[in-house]
Amino acid sequence: MPTFNQLVRKGRQSAVKKSTAPALLKSYNSLNKKMNDTASPKKSVTRIGTSCEQVMVGQRIKVIEDNMAEFDVSSSMESSINELDARTAALAESARMMSDEDYDTLLHIVEAEAGTEDVKGRILVANVIMNRIKNKEFPDTVTEVVWQNTNGVPQFSPTYDGRINEVTVTDETREAVRQALEGVDYSEGALFFIQKSEAESQNVSWFEKDLKRLFKYGVHEFYTYPDSAESSTGS
Repeated sequence: MPTFNQLVRKGRQSAVKKSTAPALLKSYNSLNKKMNDTASPKKSVTRIGTSCEQVMVGQRIKVIEDNMAEFDVSSSMESSINELDARTAALAESARMMSDEDYDTLLHIVEAEAGTEDVKGRILVANVIMNRIKNKEFPDTVTEVVWQNTNGVPQFSPTYDGRINEVTVTDETREAVRQALEGVDYSEGALFFIQKSEAESQNVSWFEKDLKRLFKYGVHEFYTYPDSAESSTGS
């Protein structure tokens, strides 16, 4: 405690309240490149969240208005629901028309024909099988389509050389078949495909002469019947 003489000489000094944010009491002059004692400008913004409390900050923060515009998701949700319903219906229809034997056959032929391709390349092979089922020129089930033999000529070479029974079905092939059965279709209606680098010359010649080429993806080229003719043979 100060004595009476000390108080007379110096007087009682008022306590100085320190700022809780001393950095805001100074500002930086970028032109002169030095600090000033002028307080930094403060901005009043709304804190992002459920509160509309006003806070003081020394940096720019986006102001969130109290009356935010209403976000209408009804149309997008309806579209998503309709798409899900369509895919579910397609999957259910595929399941009804496909036995366990057909499903297993589809997995193995896709693996045997396109096991080195990406998922899209495998989907394309599955698409061709499913396109044939829908076409009146071919049998009505996966197993019959895959094992079809026309005048001693197999439709799919893995059924001839035994690869269809030797492959191990991978997760990528299962995913490709799942997507194909759900309706994913890149085939443009293709009914045939060929890997020319591995095919016999007479087969390549028949494809080029008697079929309509659609496109190439990966190692396979995809074909369908020409507009003026409809005849079936192997791929």
